Amino acid sequence: MNRARMKLIWVALLPLAIAGMLAATSGVGLWGVGVFIVCLSGFVLMGFLVSGASGNSHLLRTGTPAGALITGMGATGWQVDGRHVVVFGLRVTPASGMPYDVPEHRQQVPPILLGGVLPGMTVQVRTDPADPLKLCIDWSVLPVHGEAPYGHPAKP
Repeated sequence: MNRARMKLIWVALLPLAIAGMLAATSGVGLWGVGVFIVCLSGFVLMGFLVSGASGNSHLLRTGTPAGALITGMGATGWQVDGRHVVVFGLRVTPASGMPYDVPEHRQQVPPILLGGVLPGMTVQVRTDPADPLKLCIDWSVLPVHGEAPYGHPAKP
């Protein structure tokens, strides 16, 4: 079982286990247990979402560099640490190999780049060698219009 699945299990089970113990030992009514579950689940879920960024930092250090053409973008309505989470459609062009499409990739965008990242631009990404669909956009390299990094032409 992978780490992401284990975290998701903890997000679901930890608040229920604590609420069950609280209800059994303190005599708090169902209303109090319900409020406790909702509050604790919110904190645990936010921790889970924010910790997803640490997975990106690992991928940025160890991933294989590639260029990716932004084929589409959409708002998710989420913000984490003041950064909007955007869903991207990407066409990834690895340094060696054929281009492939990633239809939905969600990632935070730095506020200063939010208005300057548009479909048709090429971004630098880091891909997981074991799973090329798992990737991270490297915002330390500015998006470009036209030619992708490593000399691969951006193909619309």
